[in-house]
Amino acid sequence: MNVRIADQKDINKICNFLDNNWKKNHILSKDKKLLKWQHISNKKNKISFAVLENKTKKILGLIGFISINAYKKIKKKDDNIWLGIWCVSKEINKIYGLKLIYFFLNNTDNISIGGIGLTKDIMQLYNKLEFNTGEMRHYFIKNDKIHKAKLSKYLVNKKFKKVKKNTLEVTDRINKNIFSLKKKSFKNYNYFKYRYENHPYYNYKFINIKKRGEDILLIVFRKIFLFDTSILRIIDSFGYWEKAEDIGILIRNLLYKENSEYIDFLYKGRSEKYIENNGFNLKKGIKVIPNHFEPFEGVTNQPLYFCFKSRNEYELHKGDADSDRPNLLIN
Repeated sequence: MNVRIADQKDINKICNFLDNNWKKNHILSKDKKLLKWQHISNKKNKISFAVLENKTKKILGLIGFISINAYKKIKKKDDNIWLGIWCVSKEINKIYGLKLIYFFLNNTDNISIGGIGLTKDIMQLYNKLEFNTGEMRHYFIKNDKIHKAKLSKYLVNKKFKKVKKNTLEVTDRINKNIFSLKKKSFKNYNYFKYRYENHPYYNYKFINIKKRGEDILLIVFRKIFLFDTSILRIIDSFGYWEKAEDIGILIRNLLYKENSEYIDFLYKGRSEKYIENNGFNLKKGIKVIPNHFEPFEGVTNQPLYFCFKSRNEYELHKGDADSDRPNLLIN
């Protein structure tokens, strides 16, 4: 068995493999546009899948990955890698799937490597491979003008401070100036533009937070409609949550404007306490907020598990890896 990075000419084989071994009619097996966009490679004629094949070149396993350098349009030896779909053929022992993981651990120069959206069983395996693993923290702000919520249970209102020195602006385009901040991040403007502004299907919006006229925080969100209601979901951020102080009242006013039940934020990392300082509640106890909307799996808690290895301090967002991509075919 041999592991290699797939060529563009392997796309049809990859789609057929996913359809037969992962999930029938899975979106990445049917929508080549989305597959090519998500798994773009910096290397000519390559696609970011590692494939396990036998001597006859038949694909018997694969793991999709996302190269941050490809999104950033930077050609460097070191990369930050997100792992995606990991699947082996029904014809072979699943133990062969470890060859795909070891390929990344032993043959790539990465600053960080991880995945989001794991099952508990897979998370235990990554634990044995000495990844940091855990559950993303789930934050929210409730729209206190909507009294009969349809997409959540037991969420509480919060009183906010009136902060005059902060302003909030929602735009369709990224404020490029924010990236002049000396913020430690493996993402840059090109990454955000490719991943969000140029997404082939989703319509992301961008919140620009200023303090006394100075750019301090970029928040990426999208509006999710279901039945006759909606929610807002924060997907990514860049900047200084710690400098924002208390933007809760501004976010709540945005909920009023959008007439959405709540805004939520799945996150793990160094800004956790600052997110709470900015008016977000942490979901815990009896509070219920769904995570899966494509398809919708009911008003139940659906934890989002992660694994990660990094040379540096890290932070994880819902938009990382492939955890915020379409799951249903779009007509």
